[in-house]
Amino acid sequence: MKSPYTGGKVEIITERQSVPFKGETFEMDVETLVCVDSKKRFTTGEMDDKFVDTLHSLWRERYKVPTAQQLKAAREKLGLSLRRMSTLLGLGINQYRHYEAGKLPKPSHQLLLRLLVNEGALSYILALQCDKVPKKTLKAWESYIHGEKSIIEVEHTPKVNRKPLIKTPVHEEEYYRSNNYKDIIEAGTSLEYSELYSAA
Repeated sequence: MKSPYTGGKVEIITERQSVPFKGETFEMDVETLVCVDSKKRFTTGEMDDKFVDTLHSLWRERYKVPTAQQLKAAREKLGLSLRRMSTLLGLGINQYRHYEAGKLPKPSHQLLLRLLVNEGALSYILALQCDKVPKKTLKAWESYIHGEKSIIEVEHTPKVNRKPLIKTPVHEEEYYRSNNYKDIIEAGTSLEYSELYSAA
């Protein structure tokens, strides 16, 4: 590459910098180009994109926020559209689309997204929002969780390899009917999605 200032040679330098972002500081290696003749510094669009991606990755790592790839995998695992996924989570119509495209989530949505990529927590979400998703999705998830199938197989969607078997959540319907959380915890009743199908 030639210098945009003199047409001469350029050098790449890498420096450890403290970068301010969202009111915090992140330590990271930053690359810049230096014009050998004028000593002026500059960057390319590719370098700027890499800088932003690295900074966002550090932020996600610090707050344990899922990546765009993880969010997409969670949605595809359920065979849901972007619009349906937003509805499931109680978000705006296009909100999940933005997060899956890489936009950093609002503070109020960070915990929800962390729960989404945890299979145990996802069972709770599906139980509470069973009227927001197709019955075929609930049935496929039930078979997956109970170990009846080693893949999540929702009709007309890609098959997804299963992870280690997990337990289904406590009986959410009973919890809201009795409003006695202690009794349900002691009973340790498993959620049976089939009881919810008729209501969905």
